[in-house]
Amino acid sequence: MKRWNKKRWFDECWSAKHWLVKVWLVRAWLVKRRVLPQGFLQNNVMAFTRLFVRVFGLLILPVLLFATFVNANETPPPSPLPIATDLSQLSHQSRQQKIPILLVYSAESCEYCQRLEEDVLVPMLRNGEFRERAIIRKIMIDSVEDIRDFRGNEINAEEFAFQQGVQVTPTLRFVDAGGKDLVAEMIGYNTPDLYGAYVTNAIDRSRVLIIKQE
Repeated sequence: MKRWNKKRWFDECWSAKHWLVKVWLVRAWLVKRRVLPQGFLQNNVMAFTRLFVRVFGLLILPVLLFATFVNANETPPPSPLPIATDLSQLSHQSRQQKIPILLVYSAESCEYCQRLEEDVLVPMLRNGEFRERAIIRKIMIDSVEDIRDFRGNEINAEEFAFQQGVQVTPTLRFVDAGGKDLVAEMIGYNTPDLYGAYVTNAIDRSRVLIIKQE
């Protein structure tokens, strides 16, 4: 006959999924420690169960409420790429500095847009040299916010993208102070190793065209 291993039996019972088993084990431990009388199991099972649930509820509920409060107040980190709000102001800046405007058409659910920002556009923006070569702004084509177009008129960002014929994200447009395309647009995000060079080349060609317009 195998010898009864009390410790292993207790561990197996405590690992049981049903919470009533855990309640019974806690009751047995309290009886053994003489916190509760010996006849408590037969006479007060339901009372002890309610006590157990209330005590654990008081301990766990504040933690759950705090976690819910923290999650509710968490806000997603802002995009490092500035979002266009006033294109007429960018137009004035473009004329003064004689540099093109790079409009990045993006969408909230666009995974390739996020990758494009992280891999190419944000590093370019953080490079002080590129700040003197182009004005980079993002337009969310699924946004309900209003922006000012190149003439200073208020328009919904989604409607503006529709007017510009943008249907796919990401789409990069290299435009002058009047919003006119300078070079061919770039649609999609492929060949990550070469994409940065393509963008740089498009910016440089756009700058040359702006200087020729003077």
